[in-house]
Amino acid sequence: MNAIDWDFGDGTKATATTPGRAYDPADPCRTARCPGYWGHVYTVTGAMHLSAQVTWSGQFRVAGGAWEDIAGTVTGPRQTTTLTVKQARGVLVPDD
Repeated sequence: MNAIDWDFGDGTKATATTPGRAYDPADPCRTARCPGYWGHVYTVTGAMHLSAQVTWSGQFRVAGGAWEDIAGTVTGPRQTTTLTVKQARGVLVPDD
């Protein structure tokens, strides 16, 4: 993989050159930004039309020789989905 071009649907775009860390349920992230993870933090709520497009390049080698680049890149189709961003807030109320 060379890159993933993201459009987060809130006016923010970004390019990832690595996939980031795989989610580990034994070590869940409990903050908005997690070390080693790649992602985006939304600052507004509502329906977001999220999309991503991957571009690849390749290499080859023969009989254990040096790696050779394959000329050019391949870009896959843009994939889209709708994501509903919600926010939960704690509210302090008087005790009866």
